[in-house]
Amino acid sequence: MCFTLGTHLRWNQTGKVVAGGSFGSSPAQLRRPSCLYIDQNNTLYICDTGNNRIQKWIASDSSGSTVAGSSVGTAVAGTIGIKSSALTDLDHPSAVLVDDNLNIYILDKHNNRIVQWTPNATIGIVMITSSLLNDAEDFIFVPSTLNQVYISDPKNNVIYQWIFNAASPTLQLSQVNSSTSSLREPRGMTVDQYGNLYVTDLDNNRVVMYCDNSTVGIVVVGGTGSTPTLYSPIDVALDLDLNMYVVVENDNQVIKFSRQ
Repeated sequence: MCFTLGTHLRWNQTGKVVAGGSFGSSPAQLRRPSCLYIDQNNTLYICDTGNNRIQKWIASDSSGSTVAGSSVGTAVAGTIGIKSSALTDLDHPSAVLVDDNLNIYILDKHNNRIVQWTPNATIGIVMITSSLLNDAEDFIFVPSTLNQVYISDPKNNVIYQWIFNAASPTLQLSQVNSSTSSLREPRGMTVDQYGNLYVTDLDNNRVVMYCDNSTVGIVVVGGTGSTPTLYSPIDVALDLDLNMYVVVENDNQVIKFSRQ
């Protein structure tokens, strides 16, 4: 898909705020949003971290509704009130994935591992363990696989591609085709149907795309070329039309960049 990038994968460099925009706890506000998911109806689900809730934001609405955080949920992994290295427990889980079989995969950050919890399990299964994961923030499946993941490591300014049960990553991504030629604090990630990887490059205020089978990224929004400025983008998502949504933590908002 790299070959057709110039004609098929471009985004309007003027973004539109579609959620939040001011700091607070009302339905129309966000407080340090940190992650984003978009469903098949282009509805946004936002991790409103500072308000300890998940906000559901329907397209074109001026405010969101709380779908998690206002009541007690059900623990599906770990032990309530306990953190430890036991496989029955977690310690600072920072990201989660669920596959089509409802297996749950958790980045168990302070235990330096990714664990799998099968449905109704009472104990996790270690899929990856390494001291490198102590600084990891996010992970997603590599497209068309269920045994490989991309892992973002903001401390070491790198993205790892890692096969389950391997001792070390098979690939590291950090180079960018730009005057600022390296990632700096990569955080949230997503992929598109072509296998391209998108990374929020937090300290460089931009989103970088790594085309499928490429190890050099290109800037697609942010830096000095788009408005509003992406001050500390922390997560990114794409809708079915490949419009791009970026969570900007410092401005407490989600910005939409329309595909051209």
